[in-house]
Amino acid sequence: MSSTKLLSGKVCLITGTSRGIGRSIVERFAEEGAIVYANSRKPDSIDEWSEECGLKNQTKVYPVYFDITDYVALKQAVLQIMKAEQHIDVLVNNAGIVSYELLGMIRVEDLRNMFEVNVVAMIQLIQIVSRLMSRQKK
Repeated sequence: MSSTKLLSGKVCLITGTSRGIGRSIVERFAEEGAIVYANSRKPDSIDEWSEECGLKNQTKVYPVYFDITDYVALKQAVLQIMKAEQHIDVLVNNAGIVSYELLGMIRVEDLRNMFEVNVVAMIQLIQIVSRLMSRQKK
């Protein structure tokens, strides 16, 4: 895939990047020149990969560790990105979980956890980042 450097200089926060779709999004954004903040829940889990990805694409890919269901931690992380970069241009809410039981068999605690990750945390992150983006006037 050829790069157009469409995201050159854009600051992007991507959640759920330790594997799969999230990891692919980071790699593609880095190819396009973005400054990427790659989120994972597990400390140190993406350090090596994020450094390699940044070097390969001649940009910066920073690992940022927080559980998206921890409102205080996610707000702190977003504010640290703003402090370091002075702006955030893109948010990709990729983190998510799923339960593969039949609807009638899903345990209530699993259902609540899915709702917290897939709905509540996503909305909270959108609220925080969109407020900051609206102040940027772009």
